[in-house]
Amino acid sequence: FRLTPKNQAVLDPFTVPELRRRGTGMTEMDLMPYLEDLRRAILAKYPNYKATELQTEQWLEEPYMSVQAGKDELGESRDTTYLRTNHETEFTLSDSPDDFVIVYGVNHTQTGKCTYNNFVIYGAQVFNGVASVDDKTLLGSADDYIPGHANADKLYAWKVARHANGDPHCLEVQTGSQAYGIPLTDPAFVGFRSYIEPSTKVGPAYNELIYDRAIHFTAK
Repeated sequence: FRLTPKNQAVLDPFTVPELRRRGTGMTEMDLMPYLEDLRRAILAKYPNYKATELQTEQWLEEPYMSVQAGKDELGESRDTTYLRTNHETEFTLSDSPDDFVIVYGVNHTQTGKCTYNNFVIYGAQVFNGVASVDDKTLLGSADDYIPGHANADKLYAWKVARHANGDPHCLEVQTGSQAYGIPLTDPAFVGFRSYIEPSTKVGPAYNELIYDRAIHFTAK
């Protein structure tokens, strides 16, 4: 059905709003050497596994860029950043205890670059986020790999597997339907968000963050 008003209204659109500016000029880059310490410690803890380091990239673009390019950005909002492990490094996760992912990086809330951050495991076919861990839960987890490190409180490391087997720092990924889980043979990826930098009241600038990372371990 088509409804046509008897009297044509005069359009009075909202004006284009001024965007909040991302970024403060302060970055996390001074933590790069310490993040590398964590990376080496993770790899050293699992020497008998094949380690595939997943590449992280910007997932969604700014809204006005997407409107001009005609891209579907899945409801992107400027209150956060959107990062993900890229298409080339999507992975499948079997139910074997020798198949798991270690997600690690900077806890951006602890550096003051955001008020909340998390990582989410997504099924790659329908972008269904099925399990996540937030910044408060991640606190102290880097001590599993670099105990006593002076900057461990600003870092995190968390295991992702089908079964936690009693590990308190492990996120379980359920199987089942795509609505509630990721089937064993379906590809998956990790998404990362950092919400609201306190001083700007908008998502942080991408180039002021150290991108979160992940390593997929499998039996050799």
